[in-house]
Amino acid sequence: MTIVNIPEGKIGIAPYAFINNRLTSVVIPDSVTHIYRNAFINNRLTSVTIGANVTVDSAFGSGFEKAYNDGGRQAGTYTKPDIFSAGWTRQ
Repeated sequence: MTIVNIPEGKIGIAPYAFINNRLTSVVIPDSVTHIYRNAFINNRLTSVTIGANVTVDSAFGSGFEKAYNDGGRQAGTYTKPDIFSAGWTRQ
């Protein structure tokens, strides 16, 4: 599995829910309000689509939190050029 679309209606993503897999893209619906610690740690994510004002608690470990939080927790699709880059940008 490389892409996951979290179903609408889910309000949280549990700790370690998607740890150590080959995800490259995740879509998180507006219904999600909290993503818990290490939910997406050690993945190959290069694209995260997320709603506004989601609490992200050290869930990604790839620099995503910094881009999302420093950007005012705005909804959108955040991407980075490859798995080695920490430079996420909002589209």
